Amino acid sequence: MVDVSQDRARISSALDAVVERLEVVFNGSGTQRVTGSMRFDPILVGPPGRLHGGLHAYTRTLTLLEWLEIQGVEHLLPIRLDLGLYRKLPLDESVAFSATYTKLGDEYSFASDFAERDKLHAVASRGTGVDSRLAWFADAYRRTRGETPIQTIPAQGDVPMSFYEDVVVAPLDRAMREGGSPSFARYVRPDGSLDAMSICVALDLLAAVTMGFTWRSWSFTARIDLVFESLVVPRGVDVIAMADRRSEPDPDARVRPALLPDGTEVAPTKVRVLLAEPSFERAIAHGTITLVANAGPPLPKHAT
Repeated sequence: MVDVSQDRARISSALDAVVERLEVVFNGSGTQRVTGSMRFDPILVGPPGRLHGGLHAYTRTLTLLEWLEIQGVEHLLPIRLDLGLYRKLPLDESVAFSATYTKLGDEYSFASDFAERDKLHAVASRGTGVDSRLAWFADAYRRTRGETPIQTIPAQGDVPMSFYEDVVVAPLDRAMREGGSPSFARYVRPDGSLDAMSICVALDLLAAVTMGFTWRSWSFTARIDLVFESLVVPRGVDVIAMADRRSEPDPDARVRPALLPDGTEVAPTKVRVLLAEPSFERAIAHGTITLVANAGPPLPKHAT
């Protein structure tokens, strides 16, 4: 096991300190209007020089809701996050944002805009359950138990992701979270549990690797649309992250098609993802993540 405690502490501290200024104005209709700024520590890096895609989903929605909700955000579950990532968020620079939050009984709506309004818009609202898709993932997982994967890729060097005909499986077990996979374990809570931030990071990585394998190309996250039915996975609970390889174009993604290294044009593509316990009795998080190909050199054979 690799000791990732120092990285965990630095990431946790960086996220605790990400809001550098926050002003809230209440009006008489139950709406809070928020302005402020965030600063992202370099340890929160994803692609060079920019914020990690999974951390977009966390910081641009849940971080602000945690500031606004005195009772915590658990009573907002299931919560749907839908956000575009059409502009990078730089590191170690002050980034302005604005947001509105309205509650009407059990319903609520939240929206935030960072930097350029039309490129970094995010919303949060009451989500819906995974319904029949949970059964599809459960059946697909059970089929893989008797199959040899087409290939198992060590994503980022140490996160095993097994590719089957129609699904990708990545077990996020306790051993992996406690240091067996350092590149991911650094995003896990100090006590070994998963929170919303680490779940966002895991599903973003899974989707990127799924399309990287298909396209043989690097990619960027363009949109995240996830429903959280729980915000915490306790240390003693093993979970499985899965991606549906039957990807499809995302007509709602506001980004142009891109060329693969071989010259093929591909549209922004959404990957359906799920995080659940191995029993599949309940989903923890589910939804889609949209990727756009990066028209650069092809991926090396075993890279992610």
